Amino acid sequence: MGKNFRGGRLVAVFGGIEIDLWQAEMEGDEAVLQIDAIFGGVEIRVPDTWLVSSHGQGIFGGYSDSTHLRPPTDRTQPRKTLVIRGAAVFGGVEIRN
Repeated sequence: MGKNFRGGRLVAVFGGIEIDLWQAEMEGDEAVLQIDAIFGGVEIRVPDTWLVSSHGQGIFGGYSDSTHLRPPTDRTQPRKTLVIRGAAVFGGVEIRN
């Protein structure tokens, strides 16, 4: 993964994906990540300085946001927001830090 993260798309079908964005730097103030898990799973790790806005739909599956947001060190800077969309069909998506 490069340092300048802009978003993307992940699809897990009958398998799994693990993505570690812990050291990534978001390009801009918001990035959108489309995640679909069909009979599979996706685990994504994000920095604790990013706000996560999860809009995933579970159909016999689920989206789990276990992130904890650390208070900003510089309150004059805008908060980086990761928007997550998609569906978990007989699968799961876990977001954590």
